[in-house]
Amino acid sequence: MRRIAICVVALFLLLLPTSAQGQVTFTVTGGPNIATWVWPERADRRESWSWHGGALGLAAGVPIVGNWGVQLGIGLSQKGWHGEGTCAAGWETFACEWGKWITYAESTVLADRRVQLSNRFRLHLLAGPALGYQWDPQPQVAARFDFGIAGGARLDTRIRGGLGLSVGALYTHGLKNVHSMDVIEEWKKWYYSKSRTLTLRTGLSYAIG
Repeated sequence: MRRIAICVVALFLLLLPTSAQGQVTFTVTGGPNIATWVWPERADRRESWSWHGGALGLAAGVPIVGNWGVQLGIGLSQKGWHGEGTCAAGWETFACEWGKWITYAESTVLADRRVQLSNRFRLHLLAGPALGYQWDPQPQVAARFDFGIAGGARLDTRIRGGLGLSVGALYTHGLKNVHSMDVIEEWKKWYYSKSRTLTLRTGLSYAIG
């Protein structure tokens, strides 16, 4: 976690001299996660999306050249999966639900294509890599690290001075096997899953420069 924070801060400091080309924007956001773990090796184990979980983050947007910039983000994101099925107790069966939610400290480095819609509204199209570090390691449940690619959009509107309102969504597509399942009835065969997370984000931004 310390190494991730140091890398993010170092990259941000290297980019600060380019702020003369535009405004550096700091944004605090939060919102719900639609998250799941997908089992690509078994179609019957693909779990449904769930509204459980949430995310909280801080992002720094730095202009680079023209309408292009970079957005550095760090925050907390809950990932996991949710399923429904039939459980048994003795001779009785009943409908039941199960799931697991794990908090990751997640950092992103996203290319930022800025589109000025009007004097008050600006659209950001975002894409780039994402790295997650499990906040409460549980090796028997999920991997300590998760990495993947992220993409989304954000709409900023100015309220007063440098203060603004930000709304948007970010989808993170995990590339690493972060969870494993031992299927006893299939001679202890292991199946692995990858994370998929859509975060709906709302927050406040402040522009300087």
